[in-house]
Amino acid sequence: MPFDHHILLLIFNIIFIDIILGGDNAVVIALACRRLPEKKRNRAIIIGTGLAVLIRIGLTAMIASLLHVPYLLFIGGAFLIFIALKLMISRDEKKN
Repeated sequence: MPFDHHILLLIFNIIFIDIILGGDNAVVIALACRRLPEKKRNRAIIIGTGLAVLIRIGLTAMIASLLHVPYLLFIGGAFLIFIALKLMISRDEKKN
């Protein structure tokens, strides 16, 4: 299989987005550990970060496998359109 730069760029984009979105995990872990003694705090940060990474990998694998289910994207899109229409209708009713 020849080396494809496009695939490598896509992988780096996914990693970059994952790092950006993972920032909130760091904030939550820091808030949860802020009052612990230093030794326990360092251990809790390492364990919390490791568990956050493992959970993210597991959930990503589950979602990737769900994308192979026929019509799931269509059903999800239809559901999102339904929610958007419902929100727009409720906004119009509040204005009146």
